[in-house]
Amino acid sequence: MQKVSIVIPVLNEEFRIKKCLRSILNQDYPKNLIEILIFDNGCTDNTLKIASRYNCKIIPFISNRPENSHTFALKLSKADIFVIFAADNVMTSKHWLKKMLIPFEKEKISCSFTHIKVDNADFLINQYYSFLNVEPFTWFVYGNTSNPKNFSKIYKMIKKNNFELYSFSLKNHPLIALAQGLCINRKSLEFINKKKKTGDDILPFIDLINNDETFAYVDVGIFHYHVNNFIDFMKKYKKRIQNNLNQNQTGITRRLKFIKVERKIKTFLFIPYGLSIILPLFHTLSFFVRVKKIYVFYHIPTCFYLSSSIIFNYIKKTFRSN
Repeated sequence: MQKVSIVIPVLNEEFRIKKCLRSILNQDYPKNLIEILIFDNGCTDNTLKIASRYNCKIIPFISNRPENSHTFALKLSKADIFVIFAADNVMTSKHWLKKMLIPFEKEKISCSFTHIKVDNADFLINQYYSFLNVEPFTWFVYGNTSNPKNFSKIYKMIKKNNFELYSFSLKNHPLIALAQGLCINRKSLEFINKKKKTGDDILPFIDLINNDETFAYVDVGIFHYHVNNFIDFMKKYKKRIQNNLNQNQTGITRRLKFIKVERKIKTFLFIPYGLSIILPLFHTLSFFVRVKKIYVFYHIPTCFYLSSSIIFNYIKKTFRSN
């Protein structure tokens, strides 16, 4: 069996880190083959105290892009496979790690990935987010390519066993984030580290696509406890919108050259879509017919908020620059 290093960047995660670490230590995988690397981005709460109880290695790592901690994990670990995890992620079963590593034993792949699974005991707004697999702006731009559960509808599958094998193209690349439970072999992690792409969690996967790698989707899922309520959602995405507009170094702005024309057009169409209310209502009803869950009604206010916030912050930025 292969040695696994689980890489978790943290900044004041005392309310979420315990659930994350418990799910890792609950795995039916040899404990001597698992190491947990906690990259501390300057925690001032009890995060590190909690992590120390779970036999984690704590590494000081002050960075404006803490998710890039995987670049240092290679120097600190001799693991065969690296699992890039966020502190608000949770493995959904004790067999999670074994299932995610099966493709590496059976096929020559670069990495394995999974989807975000809805936790029915979670806050309704986060159930909605998990259902989409992303927030509504990204869902609107990327469509089915933003959710691995839908990949078989749009991409040609190379092989299907206990997992699905894919080879993607740059032109129509999927939205796979590094820090959402991606399992990657050492050679591939070394490759993306040499590229030194920072400021976006998607660019490393795009580099692997450009290198003609093969990828495995495993239908096991992770729980992603992203937001607790609508106020939490607004605060988080206000900051992200401002970063994209002001810095031009994060999010979708970092990968515009890899985005096909159709997706670029959709980045602008989202604003009238969200403000219209009627169009999000149409999709909401479509979602409800499919899953019969009340959380889908969050689609209307979240779309409206994101659209109006993009306009407001763009105007604010324009006035400041003048």
